[in-house]
Amino acid sequence: VLRYISKIPNMMFVLLPLFALLLSFFFRKQNMLYVQTLVFSLHFHSFFFFVLCLKQLMDMFFYLPKPIVFILIAAFPFIYFIIALKKVYKQSYGMIILKAPIILSAYGMLLTLGLSAIAFLLLLF
Repeated sequence: VLRYISKIPNMMFVLLPLFALLLSFFFRKQNMLYVQTLVFSLHFHSFFFFVLCLKQLMDMFFYLPKPIVFILIAAFPFIYFIIALKKVYKQSYGMIILKAPIILSAYGMLLTLGLSAIAFLLLLF
């Protein structure tokens, strides 16, 4: 299990540019450079990891009911993602709200594939 967990940062390092590529595809009319999208991806991932660290710290000192954990881990980053997309890509909230779940679902599939690939490779080696 520890070998599996130790490979996750490497997987995230590989998936980060793929997330930027996904954003570039969905916002190609904005004429942003790939590097700008990559920086946005770094910011969003940093925020999400900050939320995870905050959750871990809160777990050490407080008991958190499940709804609060859900809000902290899922809803809060999703709301941040929508606001950040609006600010960076300057589209209407309607378009952003339509695109955000699709982008995050596609990225979730990439994460699942990445985690599965790690498990498969660890079984082989």
